[in-house]
Amino acid sequence: MSNYRPVYGKQLWNNDVFVSISAEAKIVYFYLLTNPESEITGIQKIRVGRIAYDCDIKQDLVHDALYELCGNDLIVYMDEAKLVYVYRYFHFSKGTIKNPALLAKCIQRQRELIQNKDIWNLFDDEYNDELLSINKVLMNNQTNKDKDKDKDKNYNKVKTNNNNNSNSNNNNNNN
Repeated sequence: MSNYRPVYGKQLWNNDVFVSISAEAKIVYFYLLTNPESEITGIQKIRVGRIAYDCDIKQDLVHDALYELCGNDLIVYMDEAKLVYVYRYFHFSKGTIKNPALLAKCIQRQRELIQNKDIWNLFDDEYNDELLSINKVLMNNQTNKDKDKDKDKNYNKVKTNNNNNSNSNNNNNNN
């Protein structure tokens, strides 16, 4: 959970679908983008009562808004699991974490917290290319670290060998 939530106003307000939805749906959508439970993946566990309370909207109107957002392919709402998946959220929020290892760790942590195969399939399908890219960077980083370790080992061997040679030279000179 982060204190910073990117919201791209120009893209949001120029989106014909967003502009055409009801005022309640706009409020609920904006809430889903910015509430304290929102995570970098766009997947969040949240109760309708919490949304209603925080947005000061009646629960039945929140339900209507969630179903309107679903019908317009802005979110997926799983009522029984109390899960919401916001489409394209990760696309915009992933830039807030520049380190691929930290980004992967955040995703993994959320996978452990929210263990719902259906919602993660949505995420994995939408972001397959980005996830492959992150994994590729991580693999390259690991390969580079391994190479650096090998260089360090070789450097230490050379250094140790030089020290041994110096010691034997000193011993020869002392004789």
